Amino acid sequence: MSVGIGEAFWAATGEPTAVPAAIGAGVLNDTDHLLDYYLWYIKKNPRRLYLLLHGWEYCAAAAIFALVAGNHPVLLAAAVANAGHLLGDYIAHKPKSPLTYSMFYRAAVRFERMRLVGG
Repeated sequence: MSVGIGEAFWAATGEPTAVPAAIGAGVLNDTDHLLDYYLWYIKKNPRRLYLLLHGWEYCAAAAIFALVAGNHPVLLAAAVANAGHLLGDYIAHKPKSPLTYSMFYRAAVRFERMRLVGG
């Protein structure tokens, strides 16, 4: 999905760096699972779910920065790709709350996995 978003921004704006920006923002955010997997499988503590790079707030911040920078196509591609990733995760994983992919919400519920996604 991220490649397609990047290519769409490249085609629409002529900015080829929209492709790697979209790939980075839409794929590399999954590296945050490494912390959770470490806690669950190495430390044997599955109580928390951090997902530190999964947050609608990041999409909003990137979109605001893009608009302030004059509709910067690379930042817009990154914001849209990140949002596409989160939407795909939301559809695929069906979390308990629509707010699960908000950093503020996860912090408010103390990153408690059972309150976010269940067992």
